[in-house]
Amino acid sequence: DKKRFSNEGEAECNGGIITGNKGGLGACAPYRRRHMCDYNLEFINEQNVLTTHDLLGNVLVTAKYEGDSIVSNHPNKGSSEVCTLLARSFADIGDIIRGKDLFLGNNKENEKLQENLKRIFKNIYANLKDPQALKHYKDDTKNYYQLREDWWALNRNDVWKALTCSAPYDANYVRRKSDRTMDFTSQGYCGHSETNVPTNLDYVPQFLRWFDEWADDFCRKRNIKLKNVKDACRDEKKRKYCSLNGYDCTKTIWKKGVLHRSNECTGCLVKCNPYEIWLGNQREAFRKQKQKYEKEINEKNTSRDSTNNSINNIYYEDFYKKYKEKTYNTVDEFIKLLNEGRYCKTENVEEEAIDFNSDMNTTFYRSKYCQVCPDCGVKCNGETCINKEYDDECRNKQKYEPPIGLTPTKITVFYSGDESDITQKLQKFCKDKNNKNGKNYQKWQCYYKDSIDNKCKMVKNSGNNITEDKITSFDEFFDLWVRNFLIDTIKWENEVKTCINNTTNADCNNE
Repeated sequence: DKKRFSNEGEAECNGGIITGNKGGLGACAPYRRRHMCDYNLEFINEQNVLTTHDLLGNVLVTAKYEGDSIVSNHPNKGSSEVCTLLARSFADIGDIIRGKDLFLGNNKENEKLQENLKRIFKNIYANLKDPQALKHYKDDTKNYYQLREDWWALNRNDVWKALTCSAPYDANYVRRKSDRTMDFTSQGYCGHSETNVPTNLDYVPQFLRWFDEWADDFCRKRNIKLKNVKDACRDEKKRKYCSLNGYDCTKTIWKKGVLHRSNECTGCLVKCNPYEIWLGNQREAFRKQKQKYEKEINEKNTSRDSTNNSINNIYYEDFYKKYKEKTYNTVDEFIKLLNEGRYCKTENVEEEAIDFNSDMNTTFYRSKYCQVCPDCGVKCNGETCINKEYDDECRNKQKYEPPIGLTPTKITVFYSGDESDITQKLQKFCKDKNNKNGKNYQKWQCYYKDSIDNKCKMVKNSGNNITEDKITSFDEFFDLWVRNFLIDTIKWENEVKTCINNTTNADCNNE
């Protein structure tokens, strides 16, 4: 359905549904693969599929449905993007048939499918008439991997034609050649009428394909989300300059404790917080895949394939050997290819270009729009906004003088800060049981006489306040505490959700 190409749909890296994911590294199944139209295959079994022709018929129907789903629901129907997605699903179908697919499914439905395929190929093997063929395809493990590999090679052209039945007439499949130039089919329809299948993507290890697809999706979604953040937080020609926590920076002066909330800036708070959480999740997905690549490319033996498919291991060994010969023998060289993706190369003058080889705090940073207000606020002239200087107007001249007979209440506030992932920010604090006076503790003194006469003071040298006492009204103090509390709660929930849900796939100790 249309959700297959949602800007909110994400890849899944959970080891419980991806074969071989463990030790903090692994593959990430694209959202497209997670929702592939393979229902027809899920219901086949050895009772209703007796011959190779029966199996081919079911695979062709599956390919036709998957192709229709991609073409009918993709937002850019007439572009080469549709052809790229068709090629990716084509390769995944090939992996399913050959027993190479890493995706287990949310309910391990792919394990059931693989058991059925084993029995189906057992039937096909039993119907072979040639003694030499029977000897050649004998499989002691009863998986019939070599038979499945050859079946796919023989029938892949028909599967491609079924998959591209609904391909747009003006869409060409663009291929990235070994010398990093681009080539494309010339007859439209994503190469439906080509004599040979115009892609060899089905002979690239699934993990590498998925990594490339993940990078494309990340860059595309990041560009969209970044525009949404900019629109919500900035319009300097209209003197709009908002902070990530929803304050109007043209009127807010942090140094003086003057905080100005604005309805116009609420959208910045709403957009920045989910964007920062999303980037944190993507950073972790990238780290897992990058480390897996380093392990794969440096593997000394042939046991790369976690499905225990000996035929696959032979192919993988040969593939990676040739791949390293093409100078992709380090993870940095491979990641340079990710930077060449269509959406990753899009230049954004507002932010630094996406570079997966650079410091992870640049590509996965929350952007210059999602920031707190400058200490002294900003001044806008109708064209641009600049930081105000630290002058008398910025100095805190308020006096904290509790009324006679009113004893201030001492309040210690836990502050996580505005930078990076919450688990990283608080890692040192959480490990130190005696950290009672660290930078994460802000010491406040508040008094409240009435709605007019009330103030709170954050004591100098507590928390991140090292210059002078910060004085604000009790209402502003309470509002700031509630906002920070809710934002931290959302971030913690995101970080530990697998443990909170207590699923059998959660790895709370190692992740």
